[in-house]
Amino acid sequence: MFCKNCGKEIQDHQHCQYCNQTPGLQPVSGPPPTSGLATASMILGIVSLFFGVLPAIAGLTTGILGLIKINRREATGKGMAVAGIAISIFGLFVTTIVLVAVLLLPALNSAREKARRDAMTSDLKRISLVLKQYAMDYGDYSPDKNGHADPTRQKASNISEHSNKQSSTEE
Repeated sequence: MFCKNCGKEIQDHQHCQYCNQTPGLQPVSGPPPTSGLATASMILGIVSLFFGVLPAIAGLTTGILGLIKINRREATGKGMAVAGIAISIFGLFVTTIVLVAVLLLPALNSAREKARRDAMTSDLKRISLVLKQYAMDYGDYSPDKNGHADPTRQKASNISEHSNKQSSTEE
């Protein structure tokens, strides 16, 4: 306990040995304690970086409540509360980006695969048209392995008819 008159700490509750008076006593007072909400906000903000949305929301809430308490001069720890709020917001932001990426990756992969298939189909159509044009230009002869029209080979129209007959007999 402290003496109300001189402010020094006294042992005897009835008498102050420094000022020799019997003062009214006051309890020991110091700065208010650090806000537990600010501390919790800081911890939950750090945890939200690893475990997602729920700790981030809890850290944000406890940080705001801690700031309210600190502004009413009931506690200290404003820096810790602000840091907890900032880290919680960052954790929420990171978690949201990771969640969106996880949800979009399968869709992006399937779109890429579809585009690849469409490109291959288009390439095959172009090759087919080029071969048809070649056959029309060279009297219905298909090109040999060197790309020249060979009159000793089957006509292109006969080849396509032959392949159509084979596919109908296989069915």
